[in-house]
Amino acid sequence: MQRKIFIYILMLFPAITNAQNSKMTLKECIAYALEHNVQVKQSELQQQTAEVNWKQAKANQLPNLNGNASQGMSFGRSIDVVSNDYVNQQINSANYGLSSSTILFNGLQLQNTIKQAAYLLSANRMEYEQDKNTLTLNVILAYLLVLNNEDILVLNTQQATVTREQVRLLDIRMKEGAIATATLYDLKGQLAADEMLILNAGNALETSKINLAQLLNLPDYRSLQLERTGIDTEIKKYMTAVAEIIETANTQFPLMKSSEYRTKAAMQFVKVAKSGFYPQLSFNASAGTTYSSVASNFIPGSSSFAQTEDYVIVNGNKSNLFVKDQQFIKQSIGYGKQINNNLNQYIGLNMRIPIFNSFSTKNRVTLAKIASKNADYEMLNNRLLLKQAIEQAYLNMETSYNRHSILEQQIAAYQESFRAAEIRFNAGAGTVVEYIIAKNNYDRARINYTQATYDYLFRTRILDFYKGSL
Repeated sequence: MQRKIFIYILMLFPAITNAQNSKMTLKECIAYALEHNVQVKQSELQQQTAEVNWKQAKANQLPNLNGNASQGMSFGRSIDVVSNDYVNQQINSANYGLSSSTILFNGLQLQNTIKQAAYLLSANRMEYEQDKNTLTLNVILAYLLVLNNEDILVLNTQQATVTREQVRLLDIRMKEGAIATATLYDLKGQLAADEMLILNAGNALETSKINLAQLLNLPDYRSLQLERTGIDTEIKKYMTAVAEIIETANTQFPLMKSSEYRTKAAMQFVKVAKSGFYPQLSFNASAGTTYSSVASNFIPGSSSFAQTEDYVIVNGNKSNLFVKDQQFIKQSIGYGKQINNNLNQYIGLNMRIPIFNSFSTKNRVTLAKIASKNADYEMLNNRLLLKQAIEQAYLNMETSYNRHSILEQQIAAYQESFRAAEIRFNAGAGTVVEYIIAKNNYDRARINYTQATYDYLFRTRILDFYKGSL
């Protein structure tokens, strides 16, 4: 058992192992957690997503521009685009175009969507701050819990050391025949109980280090060592009134700000839904051109004159008529020339007037109003829950402060009682039972006092969290 206790002490106390250089301060723990905690990283991504949505809502006001291009081949019987006759040949064709459109008016839907996205972005920013503040509080509490468990382990080790020394002295006295054997073994039983407390305290310390390491997202909790300097464990009465904390939290607490922004976003969503009742006016423009491999021109070629059977009488003489036979050459139109010749443009205004759409717009507005009302209730509920949490936390703080004051008196009384019992026991005037009772009372008082000290520090940090002064 003593070997196990020795191993625990070596493992849990960096001061004994001279591993001072790797200790982390509270400030370093908080900074490390904010940089590596997965939930905070996810919250940051949600904020970035909301920012992209807001930027896109603003960009939707800009005109769009789209291009299209197609290239194809047709086989078999098809229509010659020049002669409009059916031909049986391969035809290569291409189409190119640009089109653009922009919304001129749609019931202010775009503008209200921008405002809604801006409110949602602000809400996500507040929730990101809330997650960081919550993580900071949890790290502080976990950090203090590790220190608390370290102190408890030290106290338990000191208790076992005192008992072990008494066992050693009683063993000498028993060998001299000065005491009964039962007295020695009663104290050995107490030593075993003290060593069991050390094991339990060591396990509690390891567990608290695991919890802190998980908040920090450390790969190995065994390497986590904490710096105790800079931690003020002096107990001072908390001076801020509960009403002041509630008032500050209602205006400054990130979660409440987030609720307010989401309420405003829900109101904007109602306006977005109502825009469906208004006409939509848009401007459109396009340009395009085409190409076909069968497109061609006929140009004059060679010509000749042929005598016909027709004639005219000139001065009483018949003269035969000649007609000109003009030959034409089919010449393909070049690619670039076709692209230029076939270029076409269009500009126009388009108005879409909603007349009847199966009451979809009306129902969207109704659902948006319900969502807006629900956001109002959500904000009121968050305000109520916040008030209840602060009042409970303040009550816990006051109880913890009063408990600490009582334990401070108790530890002084039990310290004097144990001192007197130890003197009587060492002088042979007191029994081992009296000694053990007095020692246990004093030991429990010391542990309770230490726990009460850190419990009060926990409670005050929680109140600081609500009033935004961590």
